[in-house]
Amino acid sequence: MNTRNTRFLTGMKSAVSGLIDKVLLPQPPEALKEKPPSMLEAVEQARLEWLAARRYFETVTDPDLIDHAVYLLEAAQRKYTYVLKKARESNVRGKTSTG
Repeated sequence: MNTRNTRFLTGMKSAVSGLIDKVLLPQPPEALKEKPPSMLEAVEQARLEWLAARRYFETVTDPDLIDHAVYLLEAAQRKYTYVLKKARESNVRGKTSTG
């Protein structure tokens, strides 16, 4: 094989390898690369989600959306309860938004 063919094949190998890395082996989204929130941040996030679900439930008037509002509220309540339980098990204490 001559030098020209070797360079061509090397370039093709590099291009195919780069394509495989980008298409077949995608990198995780940026959100997955970030460090997970602290327990206190998780509790606050769950609390805000629960409050938002509660506001939505209290304001929804369309009969077709009432089931959706109930589902969101129940899910948010369970998540908040779960995160609080885990925080207590970890002896995490922090200042609450109310004081």
